[in-house]
Amino acid sequence: MLTLVLLLALLPATAQDLDVPVIRLNSTVLKHSEEVVQSGTRFSLRCEGQAAIVWRTRLTQHRQHVSKNVLTVRQSTANHTGTYRCSYKNHTDLFSKVHIYVRDPAQLFTRSVNSVVTLRAGSPCLLDCLLTDPSATAFSLCLQDGSPVRPELNYTADPKQGIWIWNLQPDHSGEYVCSATLNSTRRLSTICNQRKMHH
Repeated sequence: MLTLVLLLALLPATAQDLDVPVIRLNSTVLKHSEEVVQSGTRFSLRCEGQAAIVWRTRLTQHRQHVSKNVLTVRQSTANHTGTYRCSYKNHTDLFSKVHIYVRDPAQLFTRSVNSVVTLRAGSPCLLDCLLTDPSATAFSLCLQDGSPVRPELNYTADPKQGIWIWNLQPDHSGEYVCSATLNSTRRLSTICNQRKMHH
């Protein structure tokens, strides 16, 4: 019987044996699914669990901040806004996540990584202009000059993801910006995307 117990102890942990990992922000266990930090400040996220963990970040370059199970941003910018998720390396269905808003008075939106994207007609497109301040309202898509988009342009505005444009067509090509209102003032992002369409 003792031999059997020792053999079982050597087996890798199964998902049933593991608790969901816990995230600490600056050493405090998170109580909310979103947090706000000020631009220019330092923040760290520690993922605590019972097995090897892995971090997923909005931008691949943010993974350079990871050391073992801790993600440390020494000087945050608006572009560090995003959802940070940690899971077990071998059980990715067990995870915790937090959305961090990095509030910057000068930058209400994250800056788009790609200014020109080539897509196929009928495909969706994500404009990565996330809001950096959760108190902003009236998040929407408009043309570069601030005028409304065409009524048939179908899109969904998600402050934590950006703006999804659905079922793109060749006549949708153009330059768009994201719009939101903060402190009664309408603000526009930089140009998010100039799409070239393939049929």
